[in-house]
Amino acid sequence: MPLLPVNQTYYICGFSGDEISLHNPEPATAYLCTESKNEILHISNEDYSDVRDGLFNLEGNRLLELTDDAFNSQGARVNIAALPFANKGYPNSCVFLSSFDDKEELSTQFILSSNQRNKFIFPDLAIISYAYNSVTEHTYLPGFDMYTSSATINTIADDGQPESTAPLLFNSAFQNGFEQFARSLADQNSGNLFDHDFSEVDSRVRMVVITLLWEDTVNGKVRWEVMSKPQATIPDFEFGTSVNTNITLVEGIEINLDVAVLNFSGELEALRREFQKGDAGNVYNDTSLLKGAAVDSFGIEVSE
Repeated sequence: MPLLPVNQTYYICGFSGDEISLHNPEPATAYLCTESKNEILHISNEDYSDVRDGLFNLEGNRLLELTDDAFNSQGARVNIAALPFANKGYPNSCVFLSSFDDKEELSTQFILSSNQRNKFIFPDLAIISYAYNSVTEHTYLPGFDMYTSSATINTIADDGQPESTAPLLFNSAFQNGFEQFARSLADQNSGNLFDHDFSEVDSRVRMVVITLLWEDTVNGKVRWEVMSKPQATIPDFEFGTSVNTNITLVEGIEINLDVAVLNFSGELEALRREFQKGDAGNVYNDTSLLKGAAVDSFGIEVSE
């Protein structure tokens, strides 16, 4: 997508990657990675005294003319510092800003803690906006790499102020639950794949997701995902002759554990069906589950 500068003293945001200075655009061609038919782009001058956004239709193979008249709505600055992991005490934090209408995602912005320029939402063009704020740590274990992440999803008001979402704390109940989960994985004689109990971590926890990934000589790349209650025992699956389990070599084993707070009060089966709507390839952007959501994730990979 060639850039047609609206004003060479401005920055433009909304393309893949960070903001692009129109004074000396690098790269000269910008890209949008989106499945949406429309996308919000916005421009800002150096001191943010002029910040404007526009909604651009992406259908068809045509040139987008980024003229000054196309940016005719006012953006609202997001108070990034109010997010749980966005202050200087979390150097490994990142933020995703996403804005939606009632049918599609219109804007995604990625912010690292080192990014000094401000970010904006677009109340005139988007119905709702969220800030996904996370902090990630990498730990080396004998033979394994372990990645831990804590994240919150914060609804952003039209004035740019995020609503406060409390993160999940890695308290003693969380540590006990994780150690029980690790022991169950190591116990090959229990007759179960694993069992876990995160029910005492936080009363808001609604679901635990366990994902197993590997590559083997029979099935190629495999992904199993189990969604369960905060406390559950997952049995060892038996497939009979439906799945060839005569595997001689397994590589690239990964285990991911997500303990999640979601805006949902129904039974687990109903919650599973909500996730299946999106997995089925449908256009599904009911973001109500995200309001006040939080998740702690653990990823374990075999070291190369």
